Amino acid sequence: MAVPSSAIAGTARRSAEVMVSSAPILSSPTARVVDARASSVVVQTAGLRDRRVESSGEPSGRTPAAAPMTVGRPRLMMDDVPDPPNGPQQLGEGWVAEHPSGIPTMAEPEIPTGLALVDATNGHARANWNDNSTTETGFMIERQRETAMGWSPVATFGVGPTVETLIQFTGGGQYRYRVCAVNPGGQSAFTEWVMVLIAGPAINVPPAAPTGAMASDVGNRRAMVSWNDVSDNETGFQIERIPAFSGGAVSVTGNVESYVDQCGAGTFNYRVRAVNGNGDSAWTPWIAVNVLDLPPAAPGSLTAMDLGNQQDLRVQWSDNSDNETQFIIERQTQGAGEVWGGITTLTAVANSVTMLDSPGAGMHRYRISARNLAGDSAWTEYVVAEPNDGWTDFEPSVDTRIVYVSSSEGDDADDGLSENTPKRTIAAGYARLRNRYPDWLLLKRGDVWTTGIGPRNGAALGSFELSGRSAAEPMLVGAYGPGTSRPLLKTGAEHGIFLMGGDSSRDHLAIVGIEFYAHTRDPASPDFVSGPGGDASTSVAINRYKDGTDFLVEDCKISLYSGGVVLQTGGSAGMTDMRLRRSIIYGSYSTVSHSQGIFAATVNGLLIEENIVDRCGWNPHIAEAEATIFNHDMYLNTSCSNITVRGNIVSRGSATGVQCRPGGTVTDNLCLDNPIGISMGHAQVNWPTVRPTGVIAGNVVLGSQSINGQPRGWGINLARIDGVVIEDNCISNLTNMPSSSNIGAIRLDQEHENVTIRGNTINNWDHVGSGWGIVFSGSLGVSNIVAENVIQQSDGGSLVSVPLASFANYEFSDNHYFSVSPASGWFQVAGAAHAYASWLNASGELGSTATEAVLPDPDRDISSYMQSVGYSGGVESFLAEAMQQSRLSWRTVFTAAAVRTYIREGLAQ
Repeated sequence: MAVPSSAIAGTARRSAEVMVSSAPILSSPTARVVDARASSVVVQTAGLRDRRVESSGEPSGRTPAAAPMTVGRPRLMMDDVPDPPNGPQQLGEGWVAEHPSGIPTMAEPEIPTGLALVDATNGHARANWNDNSTTETGFMIERQRETAMGWSPVATFGVGPTVETLIQFTGGGQYRYRVCAVNPGGQSAFTEWVMVLIAGPAINVPPAAPTGAMASDVGNRRAMVSWNDVSDNETGFQIERIPAFSGGAVSVTGNVESYVDQCGAGTFNYRVRAVNGNGDSAWTPWIAVNVLDLPPAAPGSLTAMDLGNQQDLRVQWSDNSDNETQFIIERQTQGAGEVWGGITTLTAVANSVTMLDSPGAGMHRYRISARNLAGDSAWTEYVVAEPNDGWTDFEPSVDTRIVYVSSSEGDDADDGLSENTPKRTIAAGYARLRNRYPDWLLLKRGDVWTTGIGPRNGAALGSFELSGRSAAEPMLVGAYGPGTSRPLLKTGAEHGIFLMGGDSSRDHLAIVGIEFYAHTRDPASPDFVSGPGGDASTSVAINRYKDGTDFLVEDCKISLYSGGVVLQTGGSAGMTDMRLRRSIIYGSYSTVSHSQGIFAATVNGLLIEENIVDRCGWNPHIAEAEATIFNHDMYLNTSCSNITVRGNIVSRGSATGVQCRPGGTVTDNLCLDNPIGISMGHAQVNWPTVRPTGVIAGNVVLGSQSINGQPRGWGINLARIDGVVIEDNCISNLTNMPSSSNIGAIRLDQEHENVTIRGNTINNWDHVGSGWGIVFSGSLGVSNIVAENVIQQSDGGSLVSVPLASFANYEFSDNHYFSVSPASGWFQVAGAAHAYASWLNASGELGSTATEAVLPDPDRDISSYMQSVGYSGGVESFLAEAMQQSRLSWRTVFTAAAVRTYIREGLAQ
C-alpha cells in the first residue's frame, strides 16, 4: 500500500515510492524491480507500457526511461511492477526461487534494533532505529498511550524505508512504541517497547468532544463511565450525573478514558466533556446504567436490655452495612414447657441501631437481620431478656453473716446477729464483717446516725477495706425493718463511705437503700455551718479510690455533698463493672473546688441507670458556689470506657447534664433545664489518638439555662468524635432562656467524623425567634449524614448552619424544615444566609420538605405533664415528687420513661 507523505515528516518526498504488499501485483504496472544487492539503489520512473510479457529481455513499446537516482543505503524500492514471469527468475539476494503461482517471493526482513524516542515538542515524538535488513520496503510502528485504566488499544501506522520519523499529533502523556520491518515476504519481529513522555501541545483551541461514551455496572455498587479520548489538547474531563454529584461535576485529568463512581445501587445517567484553558467541548449524550445492589451485611452485637418497668426492653445492635433499607427483628415469647411461641416481626429504619419494644412480662428472645432490595443478611444469634421490676434481689449464701445495726434499739454489747440483738454503732457492726465473705451489714430503716460507713479512727471515719466473695455472693450494705424511710446517715463534712486501703482491690460490694446527707452543708438546715466544717468542706457521699470490680450503688439518696459519687483510683488496674442505679443525687456544690454529682475516671464498664441527678455543681443560695463550666451533674472522664447512661432524669446542672467525654451509649434519658443537655467528646480529648464514639438515642431534652450568665442553650453537643449516632431524640421548647445568643439544639464542633444525625425532632428551640436547630462549627467535619429529622421553629428561629461552602463532608437528605422566621434566613452556609431553594442548590439535598409539620401537641412540657397525671406545678414540683422515689415507694409517673412517652406522643408525626 502507498505510504501517505503526511505520515512521514522530515523525509524526502518520492513521487513513486510505495510499500510492497505480499499479494501478487497484477494491475497496471508503474514501477519495476531493481536488484538491491548493489551498494546503492537505482530508482527509475517510467510511463505506461503495454502488458505483453517480455522475451529475451527486449523491451516492447516502452517509453524512454528516466535518469537513474542513487540513494545511500540498500533499499528495495519500486517504480514499476514486473509482469508475471513464466518461470524461475534470478532476481538477486533476498528472493526465493519460485512462488506456487509462479511469482517469486521474498524472505522476511531482519528485526530493527536501537529504537529510541524523544519528545519533539508541541505534542510530537521523534523515533529512530537501526536498519538491519537490505530487503525491507518500509517499517510498521505500534503505539499505546498510558491511561488511568492501563494501556490504550494499539494504534498502528506505517512509514517508508527510513530510519527516522517524526510522529505528529500524539498529544501529551506517557507513550510506548515498538517497530518492525516489512517487505513483500512478510514482517520481522517487533522491537521491545520503548517508553517516552511527551509534553502536551500548545493549547489554543477548545478540545474535541469525547466519543463512544458508555456506562456499566462493575459490581460492588459501582458504575464505570468510559469514553474515547479523540482530543490531543484537553487538560481534563468532566463527568455529570443524574442524580447529581454532591459537588456538581466530577473532574478527572487529561488522557483518561474512564471513571469509576461509588454511586450505590439505582439508576444513574452520565455525560462527559473534555476541557482545557480555552474552553470546553460539547457534552456527550446522556447514557444510563442500572447498578444492582448487594445484600447487606448482618448486624452485630445484639443486646436486649430490661428497662425495669416489667414491660419494656431496649433492643440494640451494631449496623455493619451501608446499604440496608430496613432491619427485620423477630421476637418470640417463651410459653409452657419452655417452648418458644410464634414469631412477632418488628421493623426498624435503615441506619438505626436501637429500638424500644414493649413485650410485657415473660421471657423473650430476639434476633435481627438487615434487608434491602437484593435480599436479607444472615440472622444474628438470639438474645434473651426478661422484663422485671428493675430492682436487684439478694439471697444470702449458706455462710453469710448478717449483722444488724440500729441507732434506736441497738447495743454494741450485743452480738448484732439478729434483729433482736442489733449493734448500735455502724463501726461496731462493720467490725463483725469478714473480708472476702458474702457478709451483710443491715441498718434499720428510719434510724439516724451522724457518721459514715466504716471503722472509726478516733474521731475520723476510716476506710472501708472489705470485699465480697464473688459477683454471685457479694458483700452487702443495706437496710432492714418496716417502713419506707431509708436509714439516714448525717455525715456533715465527713465522707459517707470511703473505699481505700486494705488489700489490692475492692471487689463484689453492694450499697443499697441508704440515705447520705451532708447536713452541715445544707443552707436550709439549722445545722448549717459556714466554713471548713460545712459549706467549705470537700466531703463525698460515696468516695471510691480503689481498684477492683463489681460495685453496685442502688436505691440510695445523696444530698448536698461536694461530690455525690466519685469513682477513681490511684492504682494501675482501674475499676470494672461499676453500677449506679435508681438512686437520687441532689445538690452537690463546692465553694473551694470543682463539684460533680457523679464523677468517674479509669472505669471500664460503667452503668448509670434510672437515677435522678439534680442541680449538681452549684448552689443558688451560696454566693461562692456559683455555676461554672467545670461542674456537671455527670462528668465521665476520658479515661473511662464502655459506658452506658440510660433512663435517668438529669436536671439543672451547673454546665452539663451528661458529660460523656469518652463516648458510650446514652439513651432514654430526660434532661431538664441544663445549659448543655448531653455532651460527648470534648475539645480536650487527645485527638486523634482518642476518638470517642457511641450512640445518643431516645433522649428527651426540655429547656435550658445559662451558666452564671454565660449563654448556652445546647441540647446535644459533640466535639472530637468519630462514628457517633444521634438518633430518635426530641429536643423541645426552649422557653426559659435569658439570652438569645449561642443557642443550638444539636451542635458539632472541632473534629466530627462519620456522625449520623437521623430521625430526631427539634421543636421550638429558640429565644425570641433566635436560635438554631443543627449547627456545625469549624472546618474539621468528615463524612457526616443528616437525614429524616424534623426541625421546626414555630415560634421563630433558624434551622441549619454549616461552616463551609462545600458539602463534600455533609450529606443531607429527607429532612423536614419549617420556621415562622423570614425564609431568607432559615439556613446558613459559610456565614451567608440562605432560603430553602438556595439551600437545596448548595447542599444538593434530596427528599426534603419545607412546610409546617402537623404535630399532635408540640407545646407539651413538664407543667402540662404534671396536669396530665393529676398534679400541679412545673419542673420544681415534678423534681420534688421524683426525689421521694425509693424501692418501697416507686411511682412510675415520676420516671424518665413516663415523661419521655408523654413528650414524644405530642411530637409524633
